[in-house]
Amino acid sequence: MTMIKAHNNHLNMLCDIGELTNLLAGSYTIDNFLLQAASMVARYLDAQVCSIYLYDESTDELVLSATSGLNPGAVGKIRVKMGEGIAGHCCMVHL
Repeated sequence: MTMIKAHNNHLNMLCDIGELTNLLAGSYTIDNFLLQAASMVARYLDAQVCSIYLYDESTDELVLSATSGLNPGAVGKIRVKMGEGIAGHCCMVHL
């Protein structure tokens, strides 16, 4: 990666973080904020898919809370047990 491209990527990330800060400070819902965050991360990492899972203490599971690149109808329906899959394993080890 050239220095110019790396610099542009860094500037784009800073602009996106500023946009997320404005969303968080505004009257937007957490769902909208998470969706925008997933889109930003996917764009910054040049990834086809980015998903955000939130921990549900009552069930000890991770719940798909936002996604970019997957079926948005799956949000709130996909649940991952602690220790299951990559996300469940990472959460179990680092929670």
